[in-house]
Amino acid sequence: MNVYSDEINKGYEIIKRHLEDVGLANRIYNIKIIDPLLIHNTFADHYGGLCFGLDIRSVQSSWEIVYTYKDLFDIIAHTEKTEEIFLDFNFSDLMSILLALVDGIKIEEENVLKHGLNETEYRKVAKRMHYNEKYGDPLF
Repeated sequence: MNVYSDEINKGYEIIKRHLEDVGLANRIYNIKIIDPLLIHNTFADHYGGLCFGLDIRSVQSSWEIVYTYKDLFDIIAHTEKTEEIFLDFNFSDLMSILLALVDGIKIEEENVLKHGLNETEYRKVAKRMHYNEKYGDPLF
């Protein structure tokens, strides 16, 4: 992995911050930096970005997101059966996509908790998860 100045790595830093803001950063895997100085088959004229894997409802997907020179975002989403390319998305559209992914993961996690615990235990765990999300984990 090459290390560049902050200006060249601008896309990576911006996208990483957005993933952290919506709570998706700790739920992704296979994180790779998209180098702005290397030629990409789909993306042109960008500050770089991030590639990562994400599983929702037993569907494996990989995402490539770059920050363009036009202050917009280009996105490629791959699943086992499809590939979607979204070009020139603004900030609010990107956040809508990321929040939809987070909502899907939370619904899946709640369903697993409901089936794995009785109702009383589920409520205790759900309250603690809500408290930790809002105020931070007291153990750290």
